Amino acid sequence: MSPPPELSEVHAAAPATDALRTDSRKVYILPTRFGVLFGGALLLMLLVSVNYNNGLGHLFTFLLAGVAVVAMHYTQRNLVGIRVSLEAGRPVFAGEQAHAAVRIRDELRRERRAVWLRGAGGEHVFDLAAGGEKRIELPFHPPRRGVVALPDTYLVSVYPMGLFCAWTRILRGTPRQLVYPRPAPPLPLPVTGGGDDAGDVSGGRSGQGDFDNLRDHRLGDPLSRVHWRTSARGTGLKTKVFGGEGRRNLVLRFADTAGDTETRLSILCRWVLDAQRANLEYALQLPGRQLESGRGLGHQQRCLELLALYKPVS
Repeated sequence: MSPPPELSEVHAAAPATDALRTDSRKVYILPTRFGVLFGGALLLMLLVSVNYNNGLGHLFTFLLAGVAVVAMHYTQRNLVGIRVSLEAGRPVFAGEQAHAAVRIRDELRRERRAVWLRGAGGEHVFDLAAGGEKRIELPFHPPRRGVVALPDTYLVSVYPMGLFCAWTRILRGTPRQLVYPRPAPPLPLPVTGGGDDAGDVSGGRSGQGDFDNLRDHRLGDPLSRVHWRTSARGTGLKTKVFGGEGRRNLVLRFADTAGDTETRLSILCRWVLDAQRANLEYALQLPGRQLESGRGLGHQQRCLELLALYKPVS
């Protein structure tokens, strides 16, 4: 599920990286199913050669065994000396598809063939030129909001003969995926009061100030504020603006929502996005945590991070 266009500017967190350089101690190798069958065939050939004292059979058996040993060496060699960097992607909303970026670089100036990159999002097969570098994005679906560990990712090779499978696990340390709560369906912004500039920030008139001008209708504006005569001209809905409206502060409170914790956070997430879209100044209040009033994408990101990392007070 891709984010709506108005949410695209939210994803601005810098990715964290974690690097691994493979060596022979970190590359594991086992025979494949075909390798086991090949070994069984060699054993049968050896028994027949011994039973019939066939020198040509012995020669052919040990020749094939030597080929298998060389293939095992080259299979492991195909993964040794690669530097792999794992990067967390930009923050996403719960339910969206995230991407972990994997950078792969050859450090021994060897050509790599038929290397598999396996992760939760599937498999990617690639070749790597001597001294070359590749960047591959692995999609995955975070299971929940918050800070989520990246999925297990492996480099795998069965080159050149498919008799052995070598693999190494890409270490996961620093990089983590930040997942915001899933935004609730569109809801009117809450009405808050208090102070000299209190009023209905969702569009209601405060009782102070006179008619100022018209603006495009925004989500949460009450229909009573629509200027129907102008809207009937076919230019879209227009809302009446009264003097002093833009100076009101909006407070988004956890206590003003209903439902379980995740539902409440989803509602607050929707309010944060809508308040930012309407260019309102707003504060966020959670049990034990509070962000002062502000506006802009930086303030929005801080609010979304606070919602993503929120843990219920026991």
